[in-house]
Amino acid sequence: MVGLATKDLVETGVSAGELIAGAARRLGGGGSRDPELAQAGGPDGGQLEAALDTAREDAGRMLGDL
Repeated sequence: MVGLATKDLVETGVSAGELIAGAARRLGGGGSRDPELAQAGGPDGGQLEAALDTAREDAGRMLGDL
């Protein structure tokens, strides 16, 4: 997976790394922590749908706080 946060969002505390960290854990893996552009993955591809749901929920939570 790839997460992206624009500079203006990063300035408000949004992090691409945090955005996809939970999803990567659902896949049994991990990823980079770069605040603007992060990549992640894991070996359990069968959990992809759940991982994407997690990423959507985390994004909603992060962006809802702005």
